[in-house]
Amino acid sequence: MSAISTSASGLSGATGPGVPDKISAMSSGDFLRVMFAELTRQDPLQPNETKDLLQQVATIRSIESNIGLSDNLKQLVKQNEAASAGNLVGQTVKGLDQAGAPVTGVVRSVRITRDGSSLNLLDGRSIAVKDLQEILGFMLEDPSALPGDQGGVNP
Repeated sequence: MSAISTSASGLSGATGPGVPDKISAMSSGDFLRVMFAELTRQDPLQPNETKDLLQQVATIRSIESNIGLSDNLKQLVKQNEAASAGNLVGQTVKGLDQAGAPVTGVVRSVRITRDGSSLNLLDGRSIAVKDLQEILGFMLEDPSALPGDQGGVNP
């Protein structure tokens, strides 16, 4: 295709040397909207060059593929985090609770939410996996004897 319509992209007046910067700053959604706007305004009796159209279609498919890959990777990371958190059940961990206070306790269960996984402790408190500081392992001693915080005992 010839030049992309700048009125459809919100880049009106962008024809100088700064155009590549403005186009590269567009989100993939913005780019797709510009591409579809250009395709709908094209004269079917005088189509633009086939190679340009194929190149743009390939670009759209590449963007869609990248978006799909990104979504799949996010889901994979979330599943990996949940599986790793599940291995901590029964172990003593140290981290920060939702208020930012230090917490040490034995993991009772794992809760999985949209925001990630969190470890539910025997004493009722929880630690988000992202706020986990240390895995102390399976402890034979009472975690309340550990220095530095309340040791799993509610204050």
